[in-house]
Amino acid sequence: MKKASQKINHEWSVLSSSSIVDQDSNNLSLINTIEQIAFDAQLGSGETFNKEGEVIPFNMVITTRLRKLIPANLSVKGSLKIDFVDPKHSQMGTFSQDFEMGADIKNIRIRSGIAGLKVTESGLYHFEIYLKEEDMDYEKIYSLPLEMILNIS
Repeated sequence: MKKASQKINHEWSVLSSSSIVDQDSNNLSLINTIEQIAFDAQLGSGETFNKEGEVIPFNMVITTRLRKLIPANLSVKGSLKIDFVDPKHSQMGTFSQDFEMGADIKNIRIRSGIAGLKVTESGLYHFEIYLKEEDMDYEKIYSLPLEMILNIS
């Protein structure tokens, strides 16, 4: 496979609790952008926190905006892959989404919903975002940080 070409440019990615697209204006509202999550958990007698990771239930969405760099009358297909990585650089989860920017589409916003995250410890986690254009390899385009604070008692 080949390294990614320059048909698509990553403009931005944001983590929020939700996002809404106004149907009339096509404007996007990001609701409660997230930089940090504090999670309190009480373990029962004899229970321990699994150091391999526990799933923390938390609904959120990563919204990514991409811009087409080729002429507007041409189409381009691609895939966005997101890896969730813990402070020790272990991959805790991954998901991907295919997309197509058809003729006359200059920009696209991709919203990736998340229902829970597998975490191992407090610290700085990252959503590593990769872009793959048609017939190319995935290329890392962004690292979105998330500070996790776990209070286990």
